[in-house]
Amino acid sequence: MRGSMTGNVAARTLLETLINARPDSDYVAGAKLSIADAWYSEGKFKEAEMEYVHFVTFFPNRPEVPKAQLRAETILIFYSTVVIR
Repeated sequence: MRGSMTGNVAARTLLETLINARPDSDYVAGAKLSIADAWYSEGKFKEAEMEYVHFVTFFPNRPEVPKAQLRAETILIFYSTVVIR
């Protein structure tokens, strides 16, 4: 698991560099979603939720929006039923 998390950190850093260097690139939407997925796979759900919400907000016409919305909603449900109790 440790290697996977290290890989996710490196991937996020690379993707964020792409986003910052080329904000108008066609790859930005995919990069944003990949960052969210990396956070999710690490169990960093609040970070993932924020990235999924940003993805839906800034790329509302992308075909991946339903997946991002579902993930964000799943995180909210998890936190409202498990963490708050």
